[in-house]
Amino acid sequence: QMCIRDSTIALLREYRLEKKPIVQSNKNLIFGNTKIELTTKTPWSPPDTDLYYEIGALWLFLDFHDKGKIGPEYLIECKNLDIKPVAIPHREEILNYFSGQIDQTDSIDPNFNANQSNLKKRDRKEQKTADLDSVVKKVKGSDEQGTKKVTEESKEGGGGGTGTGEDKQEQDIEQQALKEKKKIALQALKYEKPLESKSICLKKLGKNYTFVFDFFPKVSAEGEKAGETGGSKITLLQKILRSPQNPKPIIIVPSLPIAGSLNLVNARDFLEKGEYKDPTKIQENALTRKVSFKRAINGKGVIFEVVDSIIHLKEDDWKRVIAVFVLGSNYEFKGWPMADNLATMFSKIRGYYMKYRDAPENEIVKKWNVKTLYLKRNKRYDDISIFREFWADLELSLIHI
Repeated sequence: QMCIRDSTIALLREYRLEKKPIVQSNKNLIFGNTKIELTTKTPWSPPDTDLYYEIGALWLFLDFHDKGKIGPEYLIECKNLDIKPVAIPHREEILNYFSGQIDQTDSIDPNFNANQSNLKKRDRKEQKTADLDSVVKKVKGSDEQGTKKVTEESKEGGGGGTGTGEDKQEQDIEQQALKEKKKIALQALKYEKPLESKSICLKKLGKNYTFVFDFFPKVSAEGEKAGETGGSKITLLQKILRSPQNPKPIIIVPSLPIAGSLNLVNARDFLEKGEYKDPTKIQENALTRKVSFKRAINGKGVIFEVVDSIIHLKEDDWKRVIAVFVLGSNYEFKGWPMADNLATMFSKIRGYYMKYRDAPENEIVKKWNVKTLYLKRNKRYDDISIFREFWADLELSLIHI
């Protein structure tokens, strides 16, 4: 009855609850900067079974459930990806856990070991090696043995005047050094986001982690210094958020309502919730020239502005423009600062072209460095996958140094 924080399970649940994009690429799942193979075993193992579901099996079931396609199409895709379908008796608990309705479940095995997932649970428990607590005990025992040795040496060298005082001082120095190492370790753990348990990582043969005590203080100090001095290695998003006037990234959309594209009346629903609505069927408010929405980027809430005109954008505002949705016209960039060099503009501002998949291709757009997002005309349950694809791409440009 525990939720293992440092596991693929936690990563999948976090991305599901926060509606972060999960991208499938060949035989991998991409969570931000983390790539995990579809066949990676997870701790999800229903009670009284020796089955451990792979990350791909859980993800695919949840994804197809979102689309309302749990049927023959789901089974066909499982076969195509060589993934075991989620058994019907196990589905309800998976849905409840990954939707946040429950926080604890007996289906997460606290004794999970990826290297022993093919063994039966009972056999694996018997073969389980020392975990982090036992490692700490070994280190502690080593420290006690060292202290005992120092004490015995001080007794042997006994009556030599100041010998005992010098040994005492040496012990104090060692104890102080140990405290400093523990302090460094605690600081390092704040930045830890592992995908396996500490015990699994620590007990791998040939691994030595003493370098952390020298490496982390140096990196931490450099990071603090860069933050104080405004170091050069910062992301586009960080530059925008540090703006004292208006720290909000800007997305520009077309002003015309075109079926299959975005404009101001339907942009918020799609960019915030992944719900596409045909702008030609929505009554437009002529007074609305800007909308805002909030999205979590790397765990931090960021407010985005969406505009359909550049008339009110000042020179500093252009530094906040991160994306533009295009229609594919030679005249749509008239009056833009980089209209005479679209190659440069699309290298600084991410371009997107949204259309219905069955609509004709735009020959002009093919010449531009923009990403095309294909909507299915009559399948709105597929919009969420396009929404995730968009944010996976845009977030990459926002956090890239």
